[in-house]
Amino acid sequence: MNKAFKASKTHFFLVLLLLWVSGILSAQDFQQQLQKKRSQPDYGFYNVVDVKYHRGSFLKNSHSLDNIMDNPYDSYDVRIGFQSTGLKKKYDQLYGFPVYGVGFYHVFFKGGELGAPQALYLFMRSPVIRGKKLSWNWELAAGLAYGFYKYDPNVNPEQQVIGSNHNVYFNVATGISYPVNQRFDLTLDFDLTHFSNGSTRTPNIGVNLAGLALGARYSFNPIRNYTKLIDSTYRPTTKPVFVKKKIEKYTRHSDIIVFGSMGGKTTTTQIYDGPTYFISSLSLDYAWAYSHLGKVGIGLVSSHRQKEFCSLSPIQ
Repeated sequence: MNKAFKASKTHFFLVLLLLWVSGILSAQDFQQQLQKKRSQPDYGFYNVVDVKYHRGSFLKNSHSLDNIMDNPYDSYDVRIGFQSTGLKKKYDQLYGFPVYGVGFYHVFFKGGELGAPQALYLFMRSPVIRGKKLSWNWELAAGLAYGFYKYDPNVNPEQQVIGSNHNVYFNVATGISYPVNQRFDLTLDFDLTHFSNGSTRTPNIGVNLAGLALGARYSFNPIRNYTKLIDSTYRPTTKPVFVKKKIEKYTRHSDIIVFGSMGGKTTTTQIYDGPTYFISSLSLDYAWAYSHLGKVGIGLVSSHRQKEFCSLSPIQ
């Protein structure tokens, strides 16, 4: 009995010794890998957080809401994005190392008929010119907006621009950014914002905004959270170096593209409680791809509208 106990005890300590030696070797291997990666430019996960305040005017398209559209609007948005480095994807290099991410937008109008819409969206920002101090950028964002007060002949008759609570959010912007230090940038943009629902509900002339946005951007690289136990002295860079690689010559070629779509649509003659019609389309295109980023072509499209498949009536 004692011999068996001593043997099991010996085996237990041997296992612990092997685990301890294995841990030391793994730590040394990780430290060697870290040392190798540290010598490479753009090591880590480069992230940014943007906060923007917008102020501007309506691109007025209706006189039904003069009390709102004759006044300025205020809005803000908050974004978190990933700064690409171009190390893995050649398109990141072709587009000038863009930022990809998600954001939240909230707009305030000077009246109650439209509500105070909010939006969740995806965005992309890329430089036109990247300088040492000033950079000129363009941005594109698209997502889903909610919080509109839709048109209702009984409850909200003055609001005759949009007929749904949920709409598409679309934003384009261009502007400059100035680095205050390695972590903070100041931004100034001119942007255009559009809300509509694709005529899934009428009225749908949409809401269009134009304004200026003043913002601040914070850059960070969380890779130190993974390396500080191995090397507490390591300080990763907060912004990438943007190392440009040679991109292979593009082989020009032709494409045949077949595309189909389907959905629902209302008509402007049957506002609010009119039927929704099933629509579909089919297109056939020929395109000549002449560069990594460009194609030109010509195509044919056929569309069809069937009888109503859904009658939407207001809830009394």
